[in-house]
Amino acid sequence: MRLSFLLATTLLFASSAICALPNDPIVARRGAGMAPVTVPLIRRQPEFEKRDNTAEEWTELTANLRGKYGIGTRKLGRRALSTVSMTNQNSDLGYIVRIQVGTPPKDFNVYVDTELGDLWLSTSSCFLCTNQATGAPFNQTQSSTFSPVQGTLNTTYGYAHIVGTLGSDVVQVGQFRVSSQTFGLATSIGNYVLIGNTSGILGLGFRGRASSGAIPWWQQASTEWNAPQMSFYLTRSLAGSGVQVPGGQFTLGGTNSSLYQGSINFINLVHDRYWAIPMTAIGIANNQNIQVGSGNQVAVIDTDMELIYGPASVVDQFYSMIPGARPGSQIDPNLQGFYIVPCNTNVQATLTFGGQTYPMQASDLIG
Repeated sequence: MRLSFLLATTLLFASSAICALPNDPIVARRGAGMAPVTVPLIRRQPEFEKRDNTAEEWTELTANLRGKYGIGTRKLGRRALSTVSMTNQNSDLGYIVRIQVGTPPKDFNVYVDTELGDLWLSTSSCFLCTNQATGAPFNQTQSSTFSPVQGTLNTTYGYAHIVGTLGSDVVQVGQFRVSSQTFGLATSIGNYVLIGNTSGILGLGFRGRASSGAIPWWQQASTEWNAPQMSFYLTRSLAGSGVQVPGGQFTLGGTNSSLYQGSINFINLVHDRYWAIPMTAIGIANNQNIQVGSGNQVAVIDTDMELIYGPASVVDQFYSMIPGARPGSQIDPNLQGFYIVPCNTNVQATLTFGGQTYPMQASDLIG
């Protein structure tokens, strides 16, 4: 299957999103129980010093996207629901949640990534880790419930390579606790993976995207959820905002109905390795929609990707509908494939999934 669109964090312009979990014969559901759990998010620190990234830096972000997806390259009873707050560390480049690992439990800040299936943490012996992040490393000798697991961690994150060993320990997010979760202990990490006070990545993708071969944490934890759902409420980056600001909420086992209006539009997944859904059209409000292909094209929803990537012919046609828009390559050859739009534009972009059209505000389009 050819992935035609990559959409960042349920598009970022839809302030909330929900994932209904597919049936998985590996994970059996049990009992009924308490209310959902919400955990906080924080916004990921930008990889670059300022909001107005240079052409070279935008090119690097594109390379990160291509590396993740191989685009154009070689390449107990349920407890019902839990909500965890997240942090948005400026510029909407990613979202971070706090988890607890080991006995006694220790806190670690990790990126949430719906594209990857692995959970991995940096270690005190990790090469390059301390050069790029200040997050606490995992020390297996300090946990009485840790046990080594045969195998190796060998995965990529964008264009960076992460290697290490495997282990098993107690992992908890919010009030949901998995007593024996296999995860990676990174001993070497490429540049620009861990930024700021972070220690690793919590993969919310599928087992087919886990280099360890382990059942992802969320699939094990979902046996205790009241509803087979994960949902995100995300904040936007604001001009002049601090390096770390509240990033929203991550709810496990259901939704927080106070954060959205109307009914939820559930759409069947079309891939067993990605959160991929069919996309019908893209366009500008009060203008004609652009059909994205002869049939439905596939859009991948990714909480850790800040760009929206699509076929050149569709993107060109979309920007032709925005007054004053022009190819970025006219300004800098490094911006090949990007477009420049006037900062005072007030156009509202739209994307259509499952028969429903979702708006994207001009402030989100400009980035």
